[in-house]
Amino acid sequence: MSNIHLLERSLCKLRLTRISAEWYTLEKRALAEGWTLSRYLLTLCNEELLWRESEKLRRYKKEARLPVAKTSCCSVPAGWGGIFEDPDETMVVVAADRLIHQGYMFKLKGESYRKKTAKAA
Repeated sequence: MSNIHLLERSLCKLRLTRISAEWYTLEKRALAEGWTLSRYLLTLCNEELLWRESEKLRRYKKEARLPVAKTSCCSVPAGWGGIFEDPDETMVVVAADRLIHQGYMFKLKGESYRKKTAKAA
């Protein structure tokens, strides 16, 4: 088994998926531009970290199931239960109860930033 196959197997076992996908391309670039070994490794690690962060955010957004801005319950046939994938609307009732009974009202006094800057101009 060649070193390349061993490297690819090791990267898969370590679950470094982005590095296993990008190492060869970055190696060519590093050789062409005369990078040091530390710069090459740093670039590979940064690629992996950025990819993991973007995947984590994508997964969080997918799992959050939050309604899109300005979503009306009337636009979804099943109402709010359809938005939260809750056919009997148990989750919707619980969320509304939580907001109504445990929410806090507070009043802000003073002018907004927009009004202050408009007066100053």
